Amino acid sequence: MKFLPLLWAGLWRRPLRSVLTGLCIVTAFLLLGLLEGVNAGFAKAIAEAHRDLLVTNTRVRGGAPMPIAAMASIQSIPGVREVTLRAYFMGSFGEPVLNNTVAALATEPALFSNFDLG
Repeated sequence: MKFLPLLWAGLWRRPLRSVLTGLCIVTAFLLLGLLEGVNAGFAKAIAEAHRDLLVTNTRVRGGAPMPIAAMASIQSIPGVREVTLRAYFMGSFGEPVLNNTVAALATEPALFSNFDLG
């Protein structure tokens, strides 16, 4: 007994259902392929992340900077290679609107040159 003619006749008994089922299968494989691409992108981003660099801040965002006395206690933690200060400044010229805002990050550039960030 040949099953191919029986299968063909069963598929085209209700053609709309067969076409919609085929579209669902094609859509499922398309979404699976897209999801694998996103997954590969996340894996690459995680692999290229610099997990050896840790930036610490105070609890209050935009608040007072971390005390300079904390540098010695952070430096004494095993595995810490360098400790440096970083300050963030914002200002505006003219009227204080978003287009006139200037931001600056002040740090010790010589200490950051020790890290391979590229």
